[in-house]
Amino acid sequence: MQHRFDWRVYQEFLTVGARGVPLAENAGPALFVAREGAVISGYSSGEDTDEWLGTSTEELRLRYAHREHRVVEEADLQKWIREALAKDHVVDQAECLRRRLGADPGGTQLSRPVAYHHFLLDGLQGWWSRVLPSNYGIYLRLERPRGVEGAPRELCLVVRGGRLESFHSPDLSGMARTDTRGDEDLVRYLSEKYLVPFQGAVIPERDWEDWSKLAEPWRLVLMALRARRARLVPFRWGLAGLLGARAYFGL
Repeated sequence: MQHRFDWRVYQEFLTVGARGVPLAENAGPALFVAREGAVISGYSSGEDTDEWLGTSTEELRLRYAHREHRVVEEADLQKWIREALAKDHVVDQAECLRRRLGADPGGTQLSRPVAYHHFLLDGLQGWWSRVLPSNYGIYLRLERPRGVEGAPRELCLVVRGGRLESFHSPDLSGMARTDTRGDEDLVRYLSEKYLVPFQGAVIPERDWEDWSKLAEPWRLVLMALRARRARLVPFRWGLAGLLGARAYFGL
């Protein structure tokens, strides 16, 4: 099956900025790219770095000493991009760059990453990968607050052979449109369409956005399920137990 990656959907669901607020007190490390001793580009989640463009790297290090940061030579960054592009899978490419950018020239890891992993990806690619099936799908629907217009946001993730194969908006064009179509019917349709078992989850949009700012929001996830603000489709006791183990024991 051809890989499908919808980066707009990925950005909406699975990217996060600096964790915690306010930014001035808890901003993640900043990244600057330099050429011939001058800054040519910069990145810091939630912060404008344009004022540093053209500044010498020596002045930057002196004036930016209050913040953890990394200065990368343009040639090194280009080399790392080539190294990442040599990998077959786009997720592996992103992780390769994440590791490279997370260490200073001496090889010491920064105290916090330049870019954070989303908690859902950490869960799926971490210890859970040992207990989850090798092939499965996840359907997420974010419900907008009451009174807010617009269709719910939806995400479809497909994992094959233990690797994230695709992420995109679900294609429901082949599903019969009826007034009685329920969430379980939708999940069943996706399972048949992609030939892998699917697990669905319906979550309030604001809860998802709050969870996405945290590295370990699993207790909040469990609380939302218990309060019936969020729901699993279909509900599976095994999955609920796995969420509880992650929430209270870090598994």
